[in-house]
Amino acid sequence: SDCENAEAYVDTSRVTPGAKGSGSGDNTSPPPTANTTTSTTTTGLAALCSLDQEAEKITCRASGAPEGTQSQLKWGSNISASELGPTYEISITEYTEAVTVKLELCQGSDCENAEAYVDTSRVTPGDKGSESSKQHTSTNATPVAIESLTCDDDQITALYNTTCRAKLSGQVDYVNWKMEKGDRGWNRDDASEDALKDVLTITKVNRDTVGDYVIPFKACTGGGDWYPGAKCVEQSVTIKVVAGAPWSVGGGLPCESNPNPSFERWIMDEGQTKEIWATGVATHTGTSQHSYTYPRYELEPNGIPVYAPVDGYLTGAGTSLTYSNGVKDYGLHFMVSCEVWIVFGHVVNPVQRILDLVDSVADEKGHGQWSAKPPLEYVNEQIDPIFFKAGDVLFHHLPNRPGTNQGFDYGLFNDTHIIEYLNPPRWDKADTFYHAHCPWEYQTESVRSEVKSFILPYQSTGELCITNREVVGTLAGMWHFEDPTAPGNFADPTRTDGGGHTLRYGGDLVFVEYFNDLIHVAGYNSKDIGGLGGPSSPEEFILRLGPGEATYALPQEVTTSHCYQGSNLALARHPNNFDYMFLYVEIVDDMTINVAFDSGSCPASLPAEYITFIR
Repeated sequence: SDCENAEAYVDTSRVTPGAKGSGSGDNTSPPPTANTTTSTTTTGLAALCSLDQEAEKITCRASGAPEGTQSQLKWGSNISASELGPTYEISITEYTEAVTVKLELCQGSDCENAEAYVDTSRVTPGDKGSESSKQHTSTNATPVAIESLTCDDDQITALYNTTCRAKLSGQVDYVNWKMEKGDRGWNRDDASEDALKDVLTITKVNRDTVGDYVIPFKACTGGGDWYPGAKCVEQSVTIKVVAGAPWSVGGGLPCESNPNPSFERWIMDEGQTKEIWATGVATHTGTSQHSYTYPRYELEPNGIPVYAPVDGYLTGAGTSLTYSNGVKDYGLHFMVSCEVWIVFGHVVNPVQRILDLVDSVADEKGHGQWSAKPPLEYVNEQIDPIFFKAGDVLFHHLPNRPGTNQGFDYGLFNDTHIIEYLNPPRWDKADTFYHAHCPWEYQTESVRSEVKSFILPYQSTGELCITNREVVGTLAGMWHFEDPTAPGNFADPTRTDGGGHTLRYGGDLVFVEYFNDLIHVAGYNSKDIGGLGGPSSPEEFILRLGPGEATYALPQEVTTSHCYQGSNLALARHPNNFDYMFLYVEIVDDMTINVAFDSGSCPASLPAEYITFIR
């Protein structure tokens, strides 16, 4: 019941049936042509065209035009300019599959149009005897077929590349890939046969966003897909684009998902670990997001070897500090999976291949930061992470950091592990505080027990690792200056996510239990900061109080107000630091405290001049 119709006009005005031998018939017959002319107009105005294949030209005349309108006839085509008049002649100077002739007649505002289609596929300008050209334009050519359409990777990380390939058979005259950032194609009319090989294999196929990336592909016989006589086939290939490690440089290093990896060994050999201060220990005015690990240096005069505890990739290494004895202080970042990463800090004596990486980017002082990076166009070439197998030595640590702590940092983090602070938005720009784990996490059971045996406990509770020291309704935890204008702060008054505080990585004031029943009370007495991650104020105080002292009180047991007093351990660090001093604290609510601090002993009540701190 489905019907389709087409019409063709054939100019027979020069044919005189029954008079083949007459003089008039011979005089009016044109030389034979290689083609038949068709027209798309079914009534009225018509464009009647004929092709002279040898002369490589098309001649057209109008039919159905009223008398006196011949000069108003407007002609045009897809290969030549417009002209006015009763006839139209087109020279074919370049190969084309077909020519569409358009005819328009306007009388006032009334216009009538006609079109004619001329098959020129057998005309080969400038190469009449070329066999290859005749084969290309032959109507008997085998139509193109897609034998296979594949990409080297069916899944890629966003920003990274893969290569896609098409294998074709039959006569190929046109190819097109539809890509995210512009099409890639080939047309026999415009490019050499050799160029087709490059288009059938395209490299640097990538995408910025995650999801299924569908790549349409088309191939044609008889010219581009816009030619009426072209025969085309289409197919598509799909690549799954996934996110890379979110904490890596550029936000996208390739990774494998594993939120719960297994660590078969500890980072040092058996018997070579002296003690560990676990994640959450007090440090200056905050609590650490990593553990401090202390080796038994007397066992290895050339340095205690520290190993990769699991298969992983080095994604960053660098140094920006050289001690007075010439020793450089390094930081190392390792990717275990998309979710889990490791950070080593205050490292000395990295293995040679790590040193070589840092040296490749170092300045005249030997300082520099190497990092693996995705291939960012116009920014950097792809820099791949460096694989380390579980048990490979990373560095040989020695106590050669003059005048400071002789351990090294060991931080363990998981993006799926969220530490629940009372004011979460305060920490959303500090991933390490948000995702820190205790050092035994992911160790197999036998090694886990060994690691726990090295950790110093908190005597009041016996706990080994407290990643979040806040205790609701008490003084315990970290507090921050209330300062809406602080650099990097959420100053927008419409926000309800805990804005109005400084954004140091740690705290501005901290009250926590320390080891051996000591209490750690510390803070800055200046808001002079450099924003998130910027330099801290040198004006600070650190008090450590033991059970026998008059103002001793565990912060997790203070629920209303309390005053601490003692000698400032940070006195020598800045001329404005206090010596013997007090801190009087009044708890307003779970999120707010008022604090007064100054030289001398505790007053009887909260002084009139105080500072408000918030969670």
